[in-house]
Amino acid sequence: MQIIGVIAGKGNLPRLIFEHCVKNNLKCYMVFIDSEPNFTIDRHLYINCSIGKVGKILNFFKKKKVTDILLAGGVQKPNFTKLKIDIKGFFLLSKILKNKLLGDNILLSNIISYIEKHNFKVIATDELLPNMHLKEGSNNKLILAKKLKTDIDIAVNLFRQISAFDIGQSLIIQNGRIIALEAAEGTDKMIIRSAPYIESNQKYPAILVKISKKNQDRRADLPTVGIETINNLSKAGIKILVLDVENSLVIDKEKLCLFAEKKNILIYGIIPDYE
Repeated sequence: MQIIGVIAGKGNLPRLIFEHCVKNNLKCYMVFIDSEPNFTIDRHLYINCSIGKVGKILNFFKKKKVTDILLAGGVQKPNFTKLKIDIKGFFLLSKILKNKLLGDNILLSNIISYIEKHNFKVIATDELLPNMHLKEGSNNKLILAKKLKTDIDIAVNLFRQISAFDIGQSLIIQNGRIIALEAAEGTDKMIIRSAPYIESNQKYPAILVKISKKNQDRRADLPTVGIETINNLSKAGIKILVLDVENSLVIDKEKLCLFAEKKNILIYGIIPDYE
């Protein structure tokens, strides 16, 4: 029998996974990383844990006979010099620090590999949860002007060039000008810091493009958006959100697309060409 384990960060994705499991009579156990659950869950179904306590996390899942593990929700990258670790955490950290780059994809790929060596299967969120992807083109009643496709092409080309450096999944572009590129702060904080540089221009509105990295492991850190992102876009004056339809997750999709429409924000799906 499939028993789900979730390494849960911030946001609403862990809630969606848990609700799906309850609805479909799947057992589900969760480890919340340096946080408390933001939804109702019985105390025996979860623990709270530091990301460095790898042995504690895996032992909890083994005790609960978990078969499949998901990594869900945002987790702040730790300060490795101050991170409290156990023995398994030490071995994992040693492996991670051997890499020349410490981007999110490299970090998470090492974590996935380590988990799987302990006889768990790590699965992608959309293997479990249905209906989390957009369709190509407009996903609400707003229309993308043809001239704005040039900005989207520029964004995809830039991501094609920098994917090897594992530095981010989002950027903001307006009328051919890159306003911001996501770094360690995450998408929402990038949007907030960019607001002063966005022009009020109806012909060439600002666009947030958020797509997965080339060759990214789909089982962790897929681009994910929710209502909070739409609120931040609205406050910053960004009128278009572009997502990769095959490799992005949309939380509460129907509600989000309708909410974005009310905020006069177009939700647009693409399949980026990385060749």
